Amino acid sequence: MAIFASIFAAAGRFLGRFLNTALGWATILLFGQVPESRRLLLSLITLGSMVWVAVLVGVLIPDVGAVLVAALPVPEGFEQWVRLGMVVAAVVLPLVIGLGGLLIQDPDGRPTGVALIKQVLRGYLYTPVLAGVLAFLFVEAPLRRLRALIKRWETAHVPLIVKPSGYEKVTAALHDALRAAGLDLATRAAPRALTLPAKALAWAGGTGVSGLVPDDLAMMSADDLEILVYPSDVSILGKSETVARARAAIASRLPFTAAYLTAGKEGQRIEDRLAAIAARVESVRHVSRATATATADGADSDTSGSADAAASRSAVKGSVDAAVAASDGDTAKAIDQAIGDVQGVDEELANLVISWDEWEVLYRVRLQVERDLRAAHDLVQAANGNGEGAALSAADDASHPERNGHDRAADRVVARLHDLLHRLAPR
Repeated sequence: MAIFASIFAAAGRFLGRFLNTALGWATILLFGQVPESRRLLLSLITLGSMVWVAVLVGVLIPDVGAVLVAALPVPEGFEQWVRLGMVVAAVVLPLVIGLGGLLIQDPDGRPTGVALIKQVLRGYLYTPVLAGVLAFLFVEAPLRRLRALIKRWETAHVPLIVKPSGYEKVTAALHDALRAAGLDLATRAAPRALTLPAKALAWAGGTGVSGLVPDDLAMMSADDLEILVYPSDVSILGKSETVARARAAIASRLPFTAAYLTAGKEGQRIEDRLAAIAARVESVRHVSRATATATADGADSDTSGSADAAASRSAVKGSVDAAVAASDGDTAKAIDQAIGDVQGVDEELANLVISWDEWEVLYRVRLQVERDLRAAHDLVQAANGNGEGAALSAADDASHPERNGHDRAADRVVARLHDLLHRLAPR
């Protein structure tokens, strides 16, 4: 008997770990990987909805309630108090979950007055819907994991926070970035197994969860790659080499679209400042990026979905012509001023009290903005001063710095990095 008891105990522990893991998978499949500041509260909300179901069933079906009471380490004579507690929990838990849905919003966007009371009362609708959605995804998520395991696919996440009304812009920008990297993906609505639960949750939760689930979850897919774009996460699933390429392409484009890469207000303020600096010469900076995109798209005729070299060269020439047309005598000066303002962000970064991960993200964005501005500066100067041939050469160098070991823009950025590290070093 002792052997069987040990076996059952081990099986129980394994089942508990599996259920906890499957619940985590289901939550990620529904919301994506949410920012750390919201993760604990979201976990409590999802766990609370499952507890509410168990408590409600125990209240409505006495035999189940007796089993639940017997499973708890309750002193003799306190069983009736536990049953009373279950009744209270069945009534109060939805209100607590409704309050949690309110707290998960940004403080600036939380309702007040009557709207606040309505949002809390929505917990009575939101709690059973969330429990039902999680129960469905509790089965769907392990099946998707098993499929990925059979295909030997890996998962990666790129955190972001989509700005209000910016979901379609972000999706389009990421599709363009992936195509430029030679990844030809089709963008479509995600399977109904993922979109219907999100729609049901958005309907039941109101403003409390509207920022966590999109109206229509977008999916980009190819034979060996699947990407889901959530309001707070980009989930990448595929072969390891393809996942690495997709993650790099996405990370390079996110700073220039309608999304934040940091969750805190201080970090987002720096992102807004860098975006405003770059936007002063947006036309030239977009020309530089378009040149890089065109060259990357046709850089390798063997890459699936890429254009041939002649078409790529034509696209680069068109970008150079656009640079000349968009430029005037003051353009280079405007870019120089913007570069100086980017460098002025360094002192603020040095004194910013945020997490190390967010600081690294902000500094990477700062370097990307300066790199693009310097590449645009070189392109415009070459086009205006030395003719089309020099401009084409500058555009090619900006698109493929790995081909030129003496890339001047890269050298200047590295020099700036050394200078900043020297100034930040403890005295």
